[in-house]
Amino acid sequence: KPEDCCLPLIRYWKRALNPLQLMRARYYAHKSGILDFIIKTSLPSKQKDIDPAMLRKWLNSCNWISLKIIRWAETGKHDGFVEFKASYLQEDVLKVHHEFSYFIKYSY
Repeated sequence: KPEDCCLPLIRYWKRALNPLQLMRARYYAHKSGILDFIIKTSLPSKQKDIDPAMLRKWLNSCNWISLKIIRWAETGKHDGFVEFKASYLQEDVLKVHHEFSYFIKYSY
């Protein structure tokens, strides 16, 4: 349930213990339009490139359907990866975003 796995992370009550937890919370943030969390959990060097208005417009155009985790692992004490497929509808077209995301633990 999002209330158990994602909201404590999104509200900054606790930190993700692994890349999978963070990925699930980021998906929920995309689905729920929680820009602050999406931006703060992006790679710090990329945060300045995110246009919140454009991100909001894009998120509002999407109807998120599902998140499928293909594989994930912690590759070190402070890093790991998640390969996933996120399905969504945009303008009545089913789209699947397939990504291999690398995660690094930072303070946010």
